[in-house]
Amino acid sequence: MPKKITIEIKESVEFLQKEHSIAKGIHKDDRIKILLYIKQEKYHFQSDIRKKLERTIRDWIQEYVKIGLSTLLEVKHGGNNTCKIFQQNPKLHN
Repeated sequence: MPKKITIEIKESVEFLQKEHSIAKGIHKDDRIKILLYIKQEKYHFQSDIRKKLERTIRDWIQEYVKIGLSTLLEVKHGGNNTCKIFQQNPKLHN
């Protein structure tokens, strides 16, 4: 039987949405998004989160195989984001 998520998210949905919108870095963004989904009762079981992460990783692998590393490293949500690694070290982009 799947393990039910039993934690109480103390922060409000509005607060988490605001933090998500200003989050810098994909790891922080993903962590806030998970808390938001739990708070909104979109995820009820730990297996729900695991399935989402498995799909994400599978998509990343397929994208790498089809297109390559540079496209995989691009952050595609949130508007005009560009590849963060290349911004930090432009020599890698050649």
